Amino acid sequence: MTPQHRSPVLSELQYDQTRQYHPFARQVRDGEWLVQPPTSKAPIGVVRSQYRADGALEFAVYSWIAGSASTVPFDETHPTLFHAVSWLRWRLGARIS
Repeated sequence: MTPQHRSPVLSELQYDQTRQYHPFARQVRDGEWLVQPPTSKAPIGVVRSQYRADGALEFAVYSWIAGSASTVPFDETHPTLFHAVSWLRWRLGARIS
């Protein structure tokens, strides 16, 4: 008799989205987070929440230039703060120091 091998049961992970969070984002005011990875000497950007025309919440990403946030966001918006910060880190890649 051969032992039966069962694949582990995969289940969808449930993340708490009642509070927006990313370890490299520090909330500076309501709906605005300053993004600074631990390896960076200065902030790399700002994420601001906003409402779309259909009422859904989205997150816009702004680059950090000469000590303040750019006035024009990147073209993309993101569904969560975590996604926005992760995208910003990917977008800047090797420029983060």
